[in-house]
Amino acid sequence: MLLYIKCSVAKMKEIVFIAGTTKQPRVLRRIQDFIDHGYKVHVFAFEREGDKRSSSDLEMTVLGSIESGKDYFTRMKYIRSTIKKEVLHLFKDKDVLYYMFGFDMASACSSLFPQGKYIFELADLQELNYSGIVRKILVAWNRLIMNRSFETVLTSEGFKEYYFGDKHVGNISVLPNKLNRRVKELDFPQKELNMKCLQIGFTGAIRFFTVLRFAEVVDKFFPNIELHFYGQCNDVDIKEDIEKLFAQSNNVFYHGVFKNPDDLPEIYSRTDMILALYPSDKMGVIYAEPNKLYEAIYYEKPIIVSENIFLGNKVERLNVGFAIDGSNEESIRKFLISLTEEEIKGKKAACEKMDKDYSIDDSSAFFEKIAKKL
Repeated sequence: MLLYIKCSVAKMKEIVFIAGTTKQPRVLRRIQDFIDHGYKVHVFAFEREGDKRSSSDLEMTVLGSIESGKDYFTRMKYIRSTIKKEVLHLFKDKDVLYYMFGFDMASACSSLFPQGKYIFELADLQELNYSGIVRKILVAWNRLIMNRSFETVLTSEGFKEYYFGDKHVGNISVLPNKLNRRVKELDFPQKELNMKCLQIGFTGAIRFFTVLRFAEVVDKFFPNIELHFYGQCNDVDIKEDIEKLFAQSNNVFYHGVFKNPDDLPEIYSRTDMILALYPSDKMGVIYAEPNKLYEAIYYEKPIIVSENIFLGNKVERLNVGFAIDGSNEESIRKFLISLTEEEIKGKKAACEKMDKDYSIDDSSAFFEKIAKKL
């Protein structure tokens, strides 16, 4: 998505933002943040094939569609050529700062911009999904993109740990993908826990074999548990199997896409626990800090995650859920057999004790930092 923002601050005349989706809530919220801080926004966007999420009310111009299944380098060539043809001439000879959402956009476009003339926001480490020399090249390229940036925004503290360890880096900001502050205006009723019909929810992109495996275990062995999915599945590795499960199961249900944050109170009012079982052997996600963590804490629902990854370590440290071995059927089954009402209530109590503002997005310090640097 390409966002054009005219800054009200005289020191920087114009800002141009680039990302690859018209519907991702985090991206749309960031746009709104800039609007709320007095920036005039114009949006250019790529659509994602198969994205069924709700459209935004933001005015935008669609540049084209990014097809699912295209290899990495084909995507990069398409994105780069489109930006050069449709966008760069609009800002020729203008003093602008660019803002790129995602590694795809940054990989394709960052070399088009002078050093220190762009902000880069990174929400996953997809470069780690490759191996050997390809991974080394992509990691080095990503590091160079960050080093050349005016500012880099990371959506997980785990990303910062991976790339920089404990080192302080002046042009790095960490903005976890927390809840839209509008949730504070939405009431949500709590539900009574009933172990005879335990309700587990899943919100967001439905992907990974660990999630499919958990659903299959619930379907086969636990008629007293219901597993409810809200979102969409574009993961070709599990799509056919999980859609078949949705069609045949008596206790695994699919409710379609939802609007974030508007539908969250209703979803969580029906839920006892939340599932976010990222695989511990998939490098691209083991450092992630997903929004499900903050949803779970805010709505006081214990979260089920994988052990021995950044998210699992954080959940254990905060005592707000369960970090389990999701790599095989037997370990998932043992966890669900051993799960007690007292344990669930204990994790829920830990969520209740946390300040609600902990889970709410607050980018005020980031905007103050940017204003000073401009």
